[in-house]
Amino acid sequence: ERDADHNFKSSATDNAKRIEIAHYNGSHTEIPRALDDAQGFKYITVIGMVVDGDKQAFVCTYGYNTQASGGKDSRVIVSRIKTGDTTFTHKQLEYTDDFKNTKAVMAYNPDSGMLQLLTLSLAGRKLHGLGGSATTYYTTLLNYIDPESLTVVASKPVQAQMANQYAKSSLNYSEGFKGVPQNMVINPDNSTTLLMEEMEMYQKYNNASSSSDRTYLYNMAVCDFDNKGNETNGITFPKRQMANGVISPLYINHKTKGFWSFRTGMQSGWSIGALNNNAFMSFDYIPASNGRYVIYNDYPENLTVKKVKDLKTVIQISNANTMAYKLGSNKPEPFYLFGQPKDDDHSKFCYIESSNFQQSSNTYATLVVDRDGRKKMAKVAWVKF
Repeated sequence: ERDADHNFKSSATDNAKRIEIAHYNGSHTEIPRALDDAQGFKYITVIGMVVDGDKQAFVCTYGYNTQASGGKDSRVIVSRIKTGDTTFTHKQLEYTDDFKNTKAVMAYNPDSGMLQLLTLSLAGRKLHGLGGSATTYYTTLLNYIDPESLTVVASKPVQAQMANQYAKSSLNYSEGFKGVPQNMVINPDNSTTLLMEEMEMYQKYNNASSSSDRTYLYNMAVCDFDNKGNETNGITFPKRQMANGVISPLYINHKTKGFWSFRTGMQSGWSIGALNNNAFMSFDYIPASNGRYVIYNDYPENLTVKKVKDLKTVIQISNANTMAYKLGSNKPEPFYLFGQPKDDDHSKFCYIESSNFQQSSNTYATLVVDRDGRKKMAKVAWVKF
């Protein structure tokens, strides 16, 4: 096993000391440690990192200035340090000069030999009437970067056209699919899958100085791409969930990096007094050896709903069960991952945020809550596909 870690000091006055990278080999020996400077930008954020065994490490950063700090400018910067080097080699992606509030996922594809960089940049926000709901739009690109020269070989916009068409034709959803990426996965066969989800923000003003936020997590999609960024398959799955507070794009990717959210109990400002059930929301993707699966929590009554718009929104998680789809057929059907409940007083739902799939053993480990009436028991479950 090889690993790398970074220390990030956003407040460092010396731009050359903002980011420090430590790279370790399989014997836990540091091979190298170096500072990655800010390339002249006032503000810089680490948005991606890839380790190539004990040979080299790649870091992707987003640097920007404000009008008050040298003029509005921004760049996505790809940097590399090889074992034995003491300094980084940098490459600024010139076409990213107008990218705003950029997030990313970075991965190495051993089949193509390319770095794959998925970027999401804020494009705009549309308000829906006076109710406080809004949809945020992002410019999303799938970039292929030569790891030696750090030049961009190809860059394709992510449009999810096949998932959009599937939503219209197979789900009879006239609005189509309008999701944003939540993760980029390099599958065991080195194909690329983007996990996408529709998101809508809702803000309620309690008074002049405070507000409460909700994030609605709607339909999810699994989109496959070849090594040139062309969409080869796309399928949409119906879903309606509500999370308290603000959920940002790439949430599924962030949870695999060790991010954790402490629960704060009741969410103030909402009449229903919903508990913070965010860790049970969104979905998970399992690239098992005998097939690929999508896992999420849903109400049993939603399995019989014919139209997407008629789905009941999952808010109180205790009445939900963990569902799964197996990809491969023209129209996958959901099934209960932990068995169908015998009645409405029983349910089993998993803690999506804490789940993990181990490829070598083909096992998905998760925390499951087993509800019998008002009694709830937490259990650890290992699912073999």
